Amino acid sequence: MVNDAAYPGSLTAWLVGITPTKRTLVVAGVTGLALAGIVTLATSQMGWGHMVLFLLAFDIGAGWVSNLSQSTRSFWKTRSRALQVSYVILHLALYPVALWVLADSVWVWGFLFMALLGKVGAFVVSLVKS
Repeated sequence: MVNDAAYPGSLTAWLVGITPTKRTLVVAGVTGLALAGIVTLATSQMGWGHMVLFLLAFDIGAGWVSNLSQSTRSFWKTRSRALQVSYVILHLALYPVALWVLADSVWVWGFLFMALLGKVGAFVVSLVKS
């Protein structure tokens, strides 16, 4: 378990829940790096935009796994419906705009957008799943 995740107000708790397992952290990290690596290889963009795109790709990949973990599910189930809906709206509104501005090819944009939909879908499914 991650020590500072025990405090629900910590950033770690918001990302991976209160009691993430080492396996969840490793799989989320590897998935995030894999998606970020694919995007890095597929884009010719350099500079600050490339770093932001890399971080967005990592967040989408790692969030996909994290959103399905028991730790994250239990954390988000204790949050208000308004906060849950805000989380989904933020991802569906802000991320596509950032991807559209930063991605230098339709393929990269489409790939990350579909991954983003998977991440949001995983979050919604995890809230419904008992």
